[in-house]
Amino acid sequence: MSLGMNRAHYTNAGIRENGTFSVNLPDEPLVMKTDHRGLVSGRKVDKGAPFKTFSGKLKTAPMIEECPVNMECRPERTVDFPSHDICGRPGPLVNGQAPGRRLVGREEVEITRCR
Repeated sequence: MSLGMNRAHYTNAGIRENGTFSVNLPDEPLVMKTDHRGLVSGRKVDKGAPFKTFSGKLKTAPMIEECPVNMECRPERTVDFPSHDICGRPGPLVNGQAPGRRLVGREEVEITRCR
C-alpha cells in the first residue's frame, strides 16, 4: 500500500511521527460524510469526531468503525519530492478488516460488495 500526499497536509506529520497510516473504504451511505472530511484540515477540525473510531494492532492509525473495509499500514520508507511525499514501498498491510462477504480469497477486497 502506498500513499501520495501534498506536504501541506496535516496527515503527513502524523505519518512521519508515528510511522503508520490507515485506509478506510466507506460504503455508499457513508461517502458524503467521509468526503466532507477530505475538504477540511485536521489542523482546524477533529476529522474523527463524526465517526466511531478504533485502534487496531498499531495503536496509532485510527480506523472508522462504520467503514466496511479498514487497513492498517506501516510504510517501509517515504520518498520526498518538492511538493509531495510518497509513503510506502509499498508499505505492508499490518492488519485488515472487511467483515461480511467483502473479501475474495484471503487478501483481495471485492469493491462491488462494499456498497
